[in-house]
Amino acid sequence: MGLENGQRGLIYNTFCDIFDRLAKLPPNDITYKVKVTFIEVYGNDLYDLFDKNPVKVPIAFPIIEDKNHFMQLRGLTEHIVTNLDQAVQLTQNGISKRVTYSHQLNAYSSRSHAIFNIYLESTTTCQTKLAKLTLIDLAGSERVKRTKSLGKNFREGIYINQSLLALAKVIKLKSSNQNNVHVPYRSSKLTRLLQDTLDGRSKLSFIACIDCRIDNLGESLNTFRYANQMRNIKCDDLKSRAVIVDTAEINRNSQFKHMGKNYDDVLKELSFYKQKYFDLKNMTSIALKQKNLKSSLTLTNY
Repeated sequence: MGLENGQRGLIYNTFCDIFDRLAKLPPNDITYKVKVTFIEVYGNDLYDLFDKNPVKVPIAFPIIEDKNHFMQLRGLTEHIVTNLDQAVQLTQNGISKRVTYSHQLNAYSSRSHAIFNIYLESTTTCQTKLAKLTLIDLAGSERVKRTKSLGKNFREGIYINQSLLALAKVIKLKSSNQNNVHVPYRSSKLTRLLQDTLDGRSKLSFIACIDCRIDNLGESLNTFRYANQMRNIKCDDLKSRAVIVDTAEINRNSQFKHMGKNYDDVLKELSFYKQKYFDLKNMTSIALKQKNLKSSLTLTNY
């Protein structure tokens, strides 16, 4: 995904493109911010690969869907990156924490799935637009008998295959493009995290890694089936994924924050005093009319 043996991976090339494009933008009143998170799905647990704790601890918080329909993990480390070197260094640090294992079929086998999220914000004085790019490295599906894995590594293989099977079911249902069909996103933590990627409101690209040797024909065919079903998922609701935030409202709230109030509270308070003003004005008008009426009656009696 990053830099491996001097070769540029997908994440590295993605950051190259992002920062190259940002550098070429003409001067304007738009500010850009790039934020990243890195998640490992290992066994039945989730890990924060940006966590500075030397001891890996599973994330205790549940997966939630935020108001923008993005899947989120509360408490997840989020970094703002401003240049390519910083982004690559963070990525390499995260990759180094992933669980790997050497077996009969692969000298460097990932024993976990990795989900790398890149958030790009563009902000003007009026609004903020938010886009999300998710890069996923799936652990390879391998037949346990062929890998000759035992003990802990045997259990890892079972977890990997179970999560890939759950993902295959989701992909199969989504690729059928049938309405009112229940898609079991919650059947695994992997599919739950990828719900906003597979729900039809995101563009999808699938890179299949295969081995042309006849010995690995079974694994290659399974990978082709994945890719074939993935390409049938329709992404026809991209506009509803656009996230636009009223920047002016955020600025107003921040201005009132030091008062211990937000903009809505100030509006309510203003409305209260406005009503008080009209009530007082009405009372003054009534009192004036009564005074004029009393003066008129006095003159008449006189």
